[in-house]
Amino acid sequence: MSLRWYVVSEQFNYTKTRVFHAILLPVFIEFSRCIGTYSSAKFELQLNNDIDKSSPVTDVFVHYNEEKLGDKKITVSVGISGQARGSKHKDKYARELERVLNEMAGYEKYVVSSITDPDLFEQMRIHEQKNSYPKSGVRVHDRGACTEPKAASAANKNTTPIVGFDVRHFNGEGAGNNYPLKAASAPNQMENCDRCKFNGEVIVNYANSTK
Repeated sequence: MSLRWYVVSEQFNYTKTRVFHAILLPVFIEFSRCIGTYSSAKFELQLNNDIDKSSPVTDVFVHYNEEKLGDKKITVSVGISGQARGSKHKDKYARELERVLNEMAGYEKYVVSSITDPDLFEQMRIHEQKNSYPKSGVRVHDRGACTEPKAASAANKNTTPIVGFDVRHFNGEGAGNNYPLKAASAPNQMENCDRCKFNGEVIVNYANSTK
């Protein structure tokens, strides 16, 4: 069954005909686990290393495979913000986060990416170049640095259909969330930044291109 892409309240979203809450609910359950683990590990890394003081953001694409049994129907592609090409610190953290989350799940449920795939980066560059984006003097985040293309890069390698998407700041109370989502289900839920909104269809199509 195909997915339609659209933007709801400034955030990527998905819909399927005859979709059930039992399928979409894991979007929020998985995010609670992911964000909680990310917050704890990030704090510990900063205490011990003092390398990266940027505000961490994560997002997930949730996949659902009707042919699998039980919990294994669900897999999750996670992205963490940072340089498009990644960094030694973020790459190490992504590997550790993936390991911890999969231990919690009891199976290979999560894939975490700190890198925007070069192919997606190039597609974004071409899309922006064709449309003269960004305009001169307008400040936007670096191309590929946000969490959305990182999660899409992980989702591209998962052939299972996507049923949900969400992006959040690590602070559950919303402190430090510079892009609060209107009518959000939680204070740390975020809308997409201007660059990700502009590249939204490119990013989502890349995530879905192997389905």
